[in-house]
Amino acid sequence: MCQRTCLETSTPDEQTPLKNIAPQNTKLYSKKVKVAELEQYVTESLNNGELERQHALFPRGQTKPWERGALKENKSKNRYTNLMAYDHTRVVLQWINGNKNSDYINANYIDGYNVRKAYIATQGPKISTVHDFWRMIWQENVLHVAMLANIYEGKKKKVEKYWPDQNESLSFGDITVYHMSGQVFADYEQRTFKVCFNNQTRKLQQYHFSSWPDHGVPLYSQSLVPFLQKIQQIPLDSKSPVVVHCSAGVGRTGTILLCDICLRMAAKEDAVDMLRTLQQLRDQRANMVDNIQQYKLAHLVILECLVGKQTGIPCSEIETEVKKLLSGDRISQQMRYLKDTAWQDKTMKSVASNDAFVVVQEKNRFQNIVPEIQGCMFLSRYPIHDDTSTYINAVRVDGFRCPGRFIVTQQPMPNTLGDFWRLVHEKETTVIVSLNPVNPKNKTSCLFWPTEKQPELTPVDYITLKHATTLSLDSYNLTTIRMHINASEEYTVVQIISMKDWPAKKNCPKKIEDFLTFCEESYVISRQSSSVVVTCFDGVLASGVYVAMSFVIEKMKLEQICDVCQAVRTVRHNRNEFVQNEEQFAFLYKAAEAYITGFQFYANFS
Repeated sequence: MCQRTCLETSTPDEQTPLKNIAPQNTKLYSKKVKVAELEQYVTESLNNGELERQHALFPRGQTKPWERGALKENKSKNRYTNLMAYDHTRVVLQWINGNKNSDYINANYIDGYNVRKAYIATQGPKISTVHDFWRMIWQENVLHVAMLANIYEGKKKKVEKYWPDQNESLSFGDITVYHMSGQVFADYEQRTFKVCFNNQTRKLQQYHFSSWPDHGVPLYSQSLVPFLQKIQQIPLDSKSPVVVHCSAGVGRTGTILLCDICLRMAAKEDAVDMLRTLQQLRDQRANMVDNIQQYKLAHLVILECLVGKQTGIPCSEIETEVKKLLSGDRISQQMRYLKDTAWQDKTMKSVASNDAFVVVQEKNRFQNIVPEIQGCMFLSRYPIHDDTSTYINAVRVDGFRCPGRFIVTQQPMPNTLGDFWRLVHEKETTVIVSLNPVNPKNKTSCLFWPTEKQPELTPVDYITLKHATTLSLDSYNLTTIRMHINASEEYTVVQIISMKDWPAKKNCPKKIEDFLTFCEESYVISRQSSSVVVTCFDGVLASGVYVAMSFVIEKMKLEQICDVCQAVRTVRHNRNEFVQNEEQFAFLYKAAEAYITGFQFYANFS
């Protein structure tokens, strides 16, 4: 493993004590690791606390002067009062009408790998600084912008929308921006703008990563790989720096810059030095890579980019590739790969307290299938004195481009029927996908919705379910019921789409075409529901195949890429038992091929 070196260095800024500025570490740190040794290094560093020690080397907050941004005239231009642009690396705008204070924007030049001023790191524009943002874009000849925040996150506005809608124009002072086109991918969008000033026109590309929560990290390190691959294609040139921003312009922005610089280093040197790169970033802008979770994420993303297996198949090649997969041992290789990389996904899981999480054994059909704290669902306490009433064997599962899309649970038992419908009510779900027929001979099972023969059901004293209609088709039924709360005349319509012929203990449905028809119909029905309850006998066997197939289909529609491995990796995040046998893995590939090559609903795909 590479050795760490610490060399003394000094700059004029560091020689003079500065008021109200945190002491800066004047040592030059390096931790160069060869790509061939990267996986071992990252694994060990995550386990032994080395990354925490590295990140703690750099003080949080101001370590260099930012006098220009602190001026009374410029304070309002900063999104956060405790984060301004360092004077020595700040982007200096040209004056407007002789106003010397019009030269300030909260933005800093950042050096790239062997390219000075390759990037500009900046805060997301405020409503009062959008014009300054576009002035900077034009002045610095910027042709590429990487955006890492959403306009709103939660209920808080994080960035002012600084571009027009597609096929529309907006003017910012004397600069006009026209939105030419856009392309949507799984975790990011690419937009093309035409920017006009003084009878000159330039084309600007914006790459907007939309799956990154503020202050946190994306759930899946691999979700950043396609985005970074797109950024990697940009040739770096100090005459045309790449603008990178989030909301504050330090945490997410610093993480992407750390990744991009190190990946470019790896391409030239077959090695990375993340510690040294982080120090360079911190020297040029405060708080870059703001927290330890982001520093860990950067390591996992770089590992994924450099060492990870590319498992996606272009849909145009799916017949040939699926044939190869099914004839050799490549499926078992993919399954081993998922097992070997599971530690990376575990690292990305947020640390949650399990003090209040108690598994109620009698509410589980199988004692080896229980929710983890990550992704588990909680109910309101009812009755109020019942401590066990908050527990249900159910987990949130991410869909494609839709975190927490599915609520996956076991089919209700007689003693959990009320809990099931409390879940439907409390989570405001209007669609239930039922994958296994209820077996009346199994004493742990019960019919859990009203039918034509039994038109009314009261699963809990304040919920009444009334049958409305049942449409019986070849492979599934579509039942509509009315859910009344507290005997109210008003009701919520709940639709239940149930497969007819997928026995509880079978790994896969009998007919691929019937399953694909079911998937398409359930997708159409569920589009209006914010979440979908998916249920099967054990909450694992059939449900895992269904949610994984839903991911595969939606990715193919949007990106023309079939990636069963990524789908399984994603849905396992909160329930590791999903898709754990080769028969199901092979079925997903066969179903994907059938969807593309012959399935009747697969229209207008190219």
